[in-house]
Amino acid sequence: MPQWLMREYLARRGSAKFNPQQVQPARCTLLGYALNSIQVEGSAIPTWFLQVQTQPEIGDEGYEQGAIILTEFFKRTLKEFMVPDLNLLGRTIIECCLDNGSVKDLSP
Repeated sequence: MPQWLMREYLARRGSAKFNPQQVQPARCTLLGYALNSIQVEGSAIPTWFLQVQTQPEIGDEGYEQGAIILTEFFKRTLKEFMVPDLNLLGRTIIECCLDNGSVKDLSP
């Protein structure tokens, strides 16, 4: 499970910075970036642990169905947070999500 690997990795390294070769935009924008490679204690972790769609139980079809469910949930839920006194950054992030923006749209 990728989330457990990252918890372990971050617990050992504190805050980790990844170089551009280690990450790529996730197929589902809401998930941010997906790791291409990582090493824990000198052992390379296989890609199928790092990218959900490469796991045999999920595959491309399962990933896409999950992305649709996640996106619909966020779009339905985020609208209630669009209040007049919302912080500008928060408004930008929510608008990007509601407009089907990409990870690059939010990158500095």
